[in-house]
Amino acid sequence: MACKAELLDLLGDICRTDQWHSAAAAARDGKHDASYRQRAGWEAAARTAVHAGRSVIEGAASSVRPEEATAAGKLLQVMDGTPPFPEL
Repeated sequence: MACKAELLDLLGDICRTDQWHSAAAAARDGKHDASYRQRAGWEAAARTAVHAGRSVIEGAASSVRPEEATAAGKLLQVMDGTPPFPEL
């Protein structure tokens, strides 16, 4: 089940990313504002989608397969520890 563990790691990366929010907050100019806001919206939607699956991830964290349980536990820590996006 290494594939499932890798998928859970990928979901952690998605949850943790704030590239577009950080870029938009740093730029704060009207020239790129619409483009940054659109991409920041995608980023927020992706994080929301990861959080929507929390109950499934919690189930995976109690798996008898150690690689799956470890990856799911790491993802839950990422979900709980990721700060909110910066204000735009």
